Amino acid sequence: MILKPGIKQAIYTFGVQMNMFSLGTASAYAGTLGPALSEPGSGFHIDLKMVSLIASMPGWSGFLPIILLGPLMHFAGRKTANICLSVPIFCGWILTYFAAEYNSISMLLAGRFLHGLPMGAAYFISVCIAEFSDPKNRNNLLGFKPITAVLGVALMHTMAYYLHWKHMALVGAIPPALGFLITLFWPETPEWLVSRARYEEAETVFYSLRGYSKEGEHELMQMIECEKDRRKFLSDNQRRFAFWKTFKSPILWRPIAILFFALLVPVMGGRHYLVSYSVHLGAQLSGDKTKGYFYTVLSNGIAIPGAVLNLYLLKRFSRRGVLLGTGFVGSVMLAVACAMLYIRTIYPSEALSYSILGVFAVYYFLANCGFYPVSYILMGEIFPLEYRALGSLIDGLLSALGMALVSAFLPWLEIAMGTYGVLLIFGCIMLISLIYLYYHLPETKNRSLHDVGDYFRGKSPKIRRVGEFAFNADENRSILEVDK
Repeated sequence: MILKPGIKQAIYTFGVQMNMFSLGTASAYAGTLGPALSEPGSGFHIDLKMVSLIASMPGWSGFLPIILLGPLMHFAGRKTANICLSVPIFCGWILTYFAAEYNSISMLLAGRFLHGLPMGAAYFISVCIAEFSDPKNRNNLLGFKPITAVLGVALMHTMAYYLHWKHMALVGAIPPALGFLITLFWPETPEWLVSRARYEEAETVFYSLRGYSKEGEHELMQMIECEKDRRKFLSDNQRRFAFWKTFKSPILWRPIAILFFALLVPVMGGRHYLVSYSVHLGAQLSGDKTKGYFYTVLSNGIAIPGAVLNLYLLKRFSRRGVLLGTGFVGSVMLAVACAMLYIRTIYPSEALSYSILGVFAVYYFLANCGFYPVSYILMGEIFPLEYRALGSLIDGLLSALGMALVSAFLPWLEIAMGTYGVLLIFGCIMLISLIYLYYHLPETKNRSLHDVGDYFRGKSPKIRRVGEFAFNADENRSILEVDK
């Protein structure tokens, strides 16, 4: 049976979507694991320092795939890289299960270390999805990426009510196993084949994935011609070290800066710490320590429809509009919540506690339908082909460092400054990042990856009109301009 191009794109990208699902399960697992291990009779004796280490371990291990996947995806290909990613993630969940069986904190930390691999692979996942999909389907396939993460979070939080944490680990092993099996049937992506000068194979895979169209033919020819031109200016000896010589190019550092600030927005906006410390933060925000788990599950009920709504927003509005519009509104809501939390320390009130929860519920919905997913969608679209592996490596290191530091020091910051103080600082950093993006982020919607790369090469405008679509930050327009 011959599958339609759109179905092929969906099936192939499902192989990496499963690793994104694992990112959600790993993030949420810390929120239920810490309280479970602290209970009497758990077999483990841990303090605040160990809770912090368990929660932040995936952030630190995220450095490993960031360092290895860049060169691996560049030299060995996307298929080999995803296989090398899925197998250790699966092993991490199995180790966690046996840690419970033998009450071994060492095995538990080793398992948590391997849980963090998809966190360092978020760039790689975005690149694979973008390269397997055409510009029209890319919007939905990349938009589905955060939904899989949210579903992973919801699954873990829901299972915490019914399953022991060791049995949750067995369920967590299923997604990477599925991802591994699907990847075995992958072809290599056309972009990688072009970068290795395997043009005939690239053409075969390209039309197999996309079907034939004049726009697709033009995109493929541009991609091949650009690679041929690049090779003309490189001798055989220079080409061997070209991966490292790109380090000095401004064409590399401009998208790195943009993507760094784009990822600071969700990191400072709570994408990870609101999940990892969900039970504790739920109790802090509500003022009722007995309801931490309830508010955690409630947050999942908010996040899932928000992530689904994001698919509609991305289809209706520009990437810039959704990111900047929801981001600026979200930063204002964080400031309001901080003020309310501070007032509650002076004038305790049950009504005020419910108001704070209401503000955060709206904020969390806004974040999941706006700046959370869009920031991660940009991972697969920003870098030009020749800088994609090295750029993903550098930006991944910076992002993982930020996430690990936030997860590790959040308990101590909260003790020193209070929840309102921590959220105020994070909100200010988020606002500064959004201002930078307003002036520097190009629009990527409905543009081929080659065309986006040409913007950084100085050959394409920041905003390119496609049909009736347009969004230009330099013009006096609404931040949420609609495709009319």
